[in-house]
Amino acid sequence: MVTGSADATGYTVTNIYPEKPKKTVDKAAAEYGEAITFTVSGKNTTASKAKITLTDTLPAEGDFVSATGNYTIDSAKRVVTWEFTDVAPMASVNATVTATLNAAALKIDEINNTVTKITNDDPNSKLESTPTETQVKKPQLTVDKQVDKQDVAYDDVANGNAILTYTLTVKNVGEGKAKTVTVTDTLPADVQVNGNLPTGMTQSGNIITWLVDELAVNDSKSISFSVKIVPTTNKMVFTNAVTATTPGDDNTPPTDEVTTKVGKIIVKKSHTISGKAADAAAKAGDVVTYTLTVTNDGEVELNDVTLDDSMFKTGMSVKVNGGASTTLTGDTLNIGSLDVDESATVSYEYTVTAADVANGKINNTVTATGITP
Repeated sequence: MVTGSADATGYTVTNIYPEKPKKTVDKAAAEYGEAITFTVSGKNTTASKAKITLTDTLPAEGDFVSATGNYTIDSAKRVVTWEFTDVAPMASVNATVTATLNAAALKIDEINNTVTKITNDDPNSKLESTPTETQVKKPQLTVDKQVDKQDVAYDDVANGNAILTYTLTVKNVGEGKAKTVTVTDTLPADVQVNGNLPTGMTQSGNIITWLVDELAVNDSKSISFSVKIVPTTNKMVFTNAVTATTPGDDNTPPTDEVTTKVGKIIVKKSHTISGKAADAAAKAGDVVTYTLTVTNDGEVELNDVTLDDSMFKTGMSVKVNGGASTTLTGDTLNIGSLDVDESATVSYEYTVTAADVANGKINNTVTATGITP
């Protein structure tokens, strides 16, 4: 296409053909905080020297860093302008501008940017380049939670000694850096923070929040804090969940949870007197049958359940769950394992002595212990 104007001396060519300016970018994909450099260029397509003005409006997702050439910048409008004077016919001019992707880039998938060219300050000559395309590399989080005790003893809970340590780990497995990672830990009822939270953590009600400013690709951070199960609780299971979010991670927020269960064992003792009512006074020679009932009253399987009865002694004959008699080899009895809500009974006979009658009573105590897996 040829444009021009005529005068008395003939036809003068003023513009051989319009040509759009060009713009390229050095990176097809970039992450938050990464610098990208645009190269802009324009050609003088007139038949004489001309003034070429290139204008680049930076995207809102990129913050100006630097530029080459004779440029001015309107920071408020994010506009970079270059003015090239006395550009020879068919000559090209070029410059670069560098910007850093800011947090707003995490909200979009792609950054597009163009440059415009005006020749000899003529607004009718304005042309715009084909837009550049830069994909935004997005973060993706995983979260892990660990607890140092999967079970605690009921006595420790009742005595205020059931202390749990939680460890949270958040990792960025995505393609781009994460900015402002929020990890949220929801404490179960009847659990309270023990001592002070570490720096970076805050608490509101039963919500613990941990803020991580940045997390590079494949980087992870961990933090630990402790809690105490309140002694007045009636709960036997404590489940604690954590989740993590960050701008740009469009996946379902990752979650993880841990559970701590309370182990509790109870033992009851009863007796009968041969040929007499249970509340009758015993005399020398009477045979008393004691029955011990031990129950797993917690939420954890118990192993090595052991009874320690003040009347146990080596050689004594006892029956477990009504089975055949077993001879004790010591002053305790191991009855094996008890599942949750399972009970076992142990019975044995004792013959009242004259010393017992003289004493006026028979002292008999029993304790039960068990080991969690």
